[in-house]
Amino acid sequence: MCRVTGFWDFKNRNPSQLNEIVKGMNNTMIHGGPDDSGVYVDCNAGLALGHRRLSIIDLTKTGQQPMTHPSNCWVICYNGEVYNFKAIKHELVALGDHFKSTSDTEVILHAWARWGEKCLEKFRGMFAFAIWNKQDQQLTIVRDRMGVKPLYYYHHDNIFMFASELKAFHQHPLFKKELNQDAVASFMTYGYVQGESAIFKYVHKLNPGSLLTINQKQHKRHAVFWSLPQESMPSSFNESEFLESLHDELKASFNLRMVSDVPVGVFLSGGVDSSLLASILQSNTSNKINTFTIGFDEPRYDESEKAKNIASYLGTNHHALTCSLNDALGIIQKLPDVYDEPFGDTSAIPTYLVSTLASDYVKVVLSADGGDEQYAGYNRYKIFDFLNKVEKIPFTKQALTMVNRLGGFKLLGSLNKDWVHFSHRFKKTLAVLNATSMAEKIALMSSPFQKNEYSIGLPIFERGLDQELNSYLRWDMFNYLPDDILTKVDRASMAVSIEGREPFLDHKLIEKSFECPYEFKVKDGYRKYPLRKILARYLPAHLTNQPKKGFGVPLFEWLQDELFDEVVSTINSADLELIECIRSDVLIELVNNYKHSNHAHHPLKIWYLFVFFRWYNRWLKAV
Repeated sequence: MCRVTGFWDFKNRNPSQLNEIVKGMNNTMIHGGPDDSGVYVDCNAGLALGHRRLSIIDLTKTGQQPMTHPSNCWVICYNGEVYNFKAIKHELVALGDHFKSTSDTEVILHAWARWGEKCLEKFRGMFAFAIWNKQDQQLTIVRDRMGVKPLYYYHHDNIFMFASELKAFHQHPLFKKELNQDAVASFMTYGYVQGESAIFKYVHKLNPGSLLTINQKQHKRHAVFWSLPQESMPSSFNESEFLESLHDELKASFNLRMVSDVPVGVFLSGGVDSSLLASILQSNTSNKINTFTIGFDEPRYDESEKAKNIASYLGTNHHALTCSLNDALGIIQKLPDVYDEPFGDTSAIPTYLVSTLASDYVKVVLSADGGDEQYAGYNRYKIFDFLNKVEKIPFTKQALTMVNRLGGFKLLGSLNKDWVHFSHRFKKTLAVLNATSMAEKIALMSSPFQKNEYSIGLPIFERGLDQELNSYLRWDMFNYLPDDILTKVDRASMAVSIEGREPFLDHKLIEKSFECPYEFKVKDGYRKYPLRKILARYLPAHLTNQPKKGFGVPLFEWLQDELFDEVVSTINSADLELIECIRSDVLIELVNNYKHSNHAHHPLKIWYLFVFFRWYNRWLKAV
């Protein structure tokens, strides 16, 4: 696990400064690679590559990067882990290749030299890397199938740059920082910048499962080497056979991600996925694995006791920490640096804290992300199913519209303070019922703002949608998973110099999930039914059959407490006109209501504003 960066100045304007510039870009990401660093410069081409190393496999100097192939034709800088590299290496040795190191980097480099892009089909793991073909003067950048590892690129004014994190671009003198208003709209809708776009113009995220090649003439070629499969259920689905096959694949994927030359641990929340991960790994070793949990002072959000009981039953070496308001306040100050693009997922706070806890004991930690998207674990899928059924009841929309016009739901909110947000939620539900497409429904359900509060139209993204029952799950795998969940874990873990691995996102497991009909994913009132059935082989029911609270934080409570003054100060000094996507009168009313009340109305709206302007002050206003 590392961080990578580089650039190609097609005009070769400052050949003598290539080394200095790429070092500056590289050193912005020292947190992601504190163990070593290196650069490669091709002065004749105007190209430079940079690498920061977090040593996980082959801790010796032979694993240093950027790494050059013996032919002197290819140079690689690579971030990630290819877990099956030993099997690929064995295949290459049989073909006559010779190796100097025990690193997976050298295997990837030799595989590319021998098979070209087709080598990507062999890799099981997470990766983002750049390959420079010195002979053909071509640069190729690649991102893993599910987008576990980040990779941004910038192309403007005869220069091409790439980096694991946006902060590297700020160190290049030719980087043009111009706000992308479409990305601002995406952030205010989803709480993250969705899809290929980034917060700056001319910057893009490389799509998961794809590569980009650029040549001397600045011609770019995009290619997809893997995509989410379509549903592929056999004519007769056998539940018991599927469970046995899934169990085998889970064990193979989980054990593969234990490949490491340094200590490995597991994030254990107490939910189905992390409990299954810890159970399978602990059952496979006589040594106690390290597990890590974060709890909260507020009981409604705290699951640390549940995780502690599971860890005790499994016999893991368990570590727990409670996230207090003071802890949160300290982490909030760091968020604009950790997430150098606006990022509104509040669970970034406990994720950073649990990563910090883990960094005292291990250098690699496994996270159980991906199970919800594969097996319909989120509560919103239940809501979505319910709304689809309601939509089919005759005259329902008309009746609810009439009640809304008469103010019935607003009246309920005035009668009971616990119902104060009911009118807002009802309006959103009514808007979803009246949506004309699946994409619009998802956008409306995701955004804290109402449709009529947007000034330039609600940002709607079609990527990954189809008409299958699994459509919402596919959308989350294409969008929410890489752009929110995986971004959250990657930045938080790398900020404290540990490697986060995602065993549920092995492409073999993803493909397996598409063999499973939706009706088996949600069965007998249980979501993630197949995973629960397998978990029952390891843990007793009293430890697992409890409602999942999710990894939420007490945002409403925090916004009423010590965070209140900072939020008011930040938004007071902000230029609300920067957020063109939301009507200015809506923003002014929202801010005034918040400033002149003792509690937070629509806390997620306020939080998104707060996060955006803190990011803006850090990366645009002050830089």
